[in-house]
Amino acid sequence: MSVNPEAGIVLGFFSGLSFALGDVLVRAASTGLSPRANLLISLLVGTPAAAAAAVIAREGLPSIQATYLYVLAGLLNFVVGRLLFYYSIAYAGAATSSVVTSMAIPLASLFAWALLSEEPGVGEVIGLASVTAAAVLASVRVSGEPLGGGSSRLGVLAGLSAAVVFALSSPTVRAASSVGGAPLWGMSISYAAAIPFATALGWRDLVAGARLRQVRFMAAAALSTAFAQMLRYSALSVARVATVVVAIGMFPVHTVVLSALLLRRGYGERLGLNHVVAAALAVMGIAATSVIR
Repeated sequence: MSVNPEAGIVLGFFSGLSFALGDVLVRAASTGLSPRANLLISLLVGTPAAAAAAVIAREGLPSIQATYLYVLAGLLNFVVGRLLFYYSIAYAGAATSSVVTSMAIPLASLFAWALLSEEPGVGEVIGLASVTAAAVLASVRVSGEPLGGGSSRLGVLAGLSAAVVFALSSPTVRAASSVGGAPLWGMSISYAAAIPFATALGWRDLVAGARLRQVRFMAAAALSTAFAQMLRYSALSVARVATVVVAIGMFPVHTVVLSALLLRRGYGERLGLNHVVAAALAVMGIAATSVIR
């Protein structure tokens, strides 16, 4: 398994930026679509995009063992984790959700230690404490008014739950790379494995409540998130989990900035100083997780 930390950092940084853009677009889509419908659209758009990228890159197919792990990562990340995250965005706002789910970063390093024997350092403890403080601060006054009849408290809880699930998926993808993985095909497999579950959950909502403007927002979000996942899977195939997640972990700051620029009116998103400080704390905690030993 090759290791290229510089490539992992670059890929991870742009992955985080693409995730942030996708999150902001999901918030815009949530004004007219349910989280379940958003989940289904994200997979229907993202799966062919990922497969096309694998074909264009002429990437070889993954091994059987890696395929099993990619399926597991898909069920974790793209059914449970993504649905919870979309509920968090709808109920608590894009900025608050991005900070709360950044808990996945220090948790991923801890899970990597437990599952992959990547030894932790004192940075994991500092990072977890800092990101926890950030999540609490961002939740004192959430950035978005609840959409779809939800509550901000449920939005924060959904974001925390999503963080745990996302944290489990990172070492799963990294493990696939060690047994014959192929990141672009792996992402396609993960997406495809999630589609039947997303269809069962979201088809009725999509048919009953689809509005063209929100569908367009969600399709754009799906493409941005699919691109982010391609970069994430590629980064995890060339660098350690801790190296990759610290680069991706700039996404809370990206999300706050993009929310301020793109969600000014009509989307129920209002940023405060607490969200700016929380985003900075989250990034500091993510950096501590990876840098301090």
